[in-house]
Amino acid sequence: MYYAKIFKGTSVTVVLIGAETSSRPWVNYEIEKSLERGNGLLGVRINRMKDQYGNRSRRGEVPKALRVGGYRVSEWNPSSLGRWVEHAAIDAGKPCLAHHRKSCFICQWLWWW
Repeated sequence: MYYAKIFKGTSVTVVLIGAETSSRPWVNYEIEKSLERGNGLLGVRINRMKDQYGNRSRRGEVPKALRVGGYRVSEWNPSSLGRWVEHAAIDAGKPCLAHHRKSCFICQWLWWW
């Protein structure tokens, strides 16, 4: 019930992947709940971002639920995040924003560019 409220109104779940993300017990559970809901999934590595002390963390493992499912994982890039989210939604069978079509061939093709 708790997770139903968290994911309400969402179509994509973005998993921020840090040094210890894959070892956190609730991460795979939340990914599984997102899939049950029909959300698209996207992993974004955040190890290149500096913390409040100016340090960067080591590159962490991709959580098992993302790895096994073959979901896209990208390095942090704020200028591309919106496009990645859109395409994760399309991969999950949601209609694209540009053409309002499910499984839009044009938008799926553009994902690779």
